[in-house]
This record gives sequence, C-alpha cells and structure tokens, in this order.
Amino acid sequence: MSETKVNFFTDDQVRKYAVVNTKDFREKAEALAVGLSAAALTYWADLARSTFSPSTAQRYVESLYWNPADAQSIKISVMPDTLADLLEGGQDQRDLTEIFLKTSKLSTKGKRYRIIPIDFQKRDVYFGVQRETLGLDVEEVIDMIGDRGFVKGKASILARMSRFEKSGTPAKGFGRANKLSSAEKAVGKQNIKFRTLTPASTWQHPGIRAALLANQVAEWMRMNKSRFLSELFKE
Repeated sequence: MSETKVNFFTDDQVRKYAVVNTKDFREKAEALAVGLSAAALTYWADLARSTFSPSTAQRYVESLYWNPADAQSIKISVMPDTLADLLEGGQDQRDLTEIFLKTSKLSTKGKRYRIIPIDFQKRDVYFGVQRETLGLDVEEVIDMIGDRGFVKGKASILARMSRFEKSGTPAKGFGRANKLSSAEKAVGKQNIKFRTLTPASTWQHPGIRAALLANQVAEWMRMNKSRFLSELFKE
C-alpha cells in the first residue's frame, strides 16, 4: 500500500500567511506536525487493536512505521509484503491447492502430494515484539509541546516514537517478527494434526475483506489537523 502523508500546510495557507520570525515559526510548525503524526500513528495502532484479534493486531502493529525526516510531509504506513499489508488491501477468494503443491513430493505411484500440519486448537498466543505508541490524545500532545517548548517537545516525541522508524520496524516480511519460544512450540505440537493434499483436493480460501484502516487514519488526520494549526496561527 502507498504511504499516508501528513501534509501540514495547504498551498492556500502558504500563500496567505506572511511569517516575520521564520526560525520560531519553523520550530513551532515542525513540533506540531510531529505531534499530529505521532497522534495519528497512535490512533492507527489503537484502531488495529480494536479491529483484529489480539494476535493479529500485534502482528499488524509490528508493521507500522513513520518517517519524520521531512516535518512538513511526514509519512506513516505499514511495511510492504507483511500481514498488515495483506489485511489492508484484502485478497480475493482463491484455490490454495496448487499453491501448496508447488513444493510437493512424488508418491511411489508418481502422484504429487504434500503433508500439511494443521493446529486444530484455536489459540491466540502470539506475543511478538511489544511496541508502545505515544499513548496521548490530541489535547495531551498539544499540552506536552506547550509545556516543554517546541524544540524540547518535538525532541521528546521523536525519542518516544523512535521505535516506529522504518529501519527499526520488526516486521520485514509475511512471517513472524520473532521465533517461536520453546513453550509455544511445546503447546503447538500437542495440537498438530496432519492432512495429505493432492491435486484432487480442493482447498478454498474464502478471501480477505480489505480493512482499509489507512483510509480511516487519513480521515482522522483531516479532522484533527485544524486543532494543531489553530495553535500555530493563534495570536
């Protein structure tokens, strides 16, 4: 999916306002833009946790990242080719038989087959890499910036959100961000059963409805940006 950009100013605002003290204005604008994007990413993580099961939400949040290098156009998104990326865009119904049989074996009669392990106990035990967001709502973010000053407030937010920088994102692909623990492996082995898949099998996946959480986050930013801008342009 494409990145969601936090564009702090419109072209009309850039043309309309004349700035006398550019240094102070830039520091103030950058701090508020960083605050808005951090609050948006926090909202995104909370939205994922309220939408998916705890295990799926954990893996989704492991894929979230932001890029605050350009304070006027901060980018937030999920890592490509991850579970979160798949959930965002959704997937059509498909026959899994041939997909699984790409790594099949040949029987003594020359027929393709593959043994598939299946965990029949419904468990939600994935803990993964814990990633705490800013944990502040819009007013709390603005108050923090105001109390600490724009330079220190921006630095504090960047420090607390550094774990969400793209280079440090735990999820690099579709697999787990961390390996199974010994305890998880032991529990899993107790509930594993095996099924044999052949070309005659029909394993249909019903498809995945697109979550489109990014669209909700973009709308949230449009609704809340004016609150941050009011702090910037107030007398």
